[in-house]
Amino acid sequence: MEIGLYTFGDLPFGVSGPEASRNRLAEIVKAAQLADQAGLDVFGVGEHHRSDYSISVPSAVLGAIASVTTRIKLTTAVTILSSSDPLRVFEELATRAKSFQRSIKRPRVMLAIVGQVATIK
Repeated sequence: MEIGLYTFGDLPFGVSGPEASRNRLAEIVKAAQLADQAGLDVFGVGEHHRSDYSISVPSAVLGAIASVTTRIKLTTAVTILSSSDPLRVFEELATRAKSFQRSIKRPRVMLAIVGQVATIK
């Protein structure tokens, strides 16, 4: 069994804008760093394309997290293939995995959940 955390990078209710998103992303990277130090097994970030969420490109956020962690596994919590090219998603994650993988025996990056989501407001 593995224990970990995940986030979609949701912003507090009523908060929006570039500065709020930057602050939230910094908090997420710090949370992942603390999770790594605490010995958790996995940290996931999910893709969301709304103004009240800060993560629309999980692979970029995972790259930032990988630069400040050493052992925790990193994963996409949700990847929306209906709005992406599946091959490109795989290639982005594979490239990031190669760039910060410390051990061939234990990869640190996973594409965990692939979803299709549509929201109508």
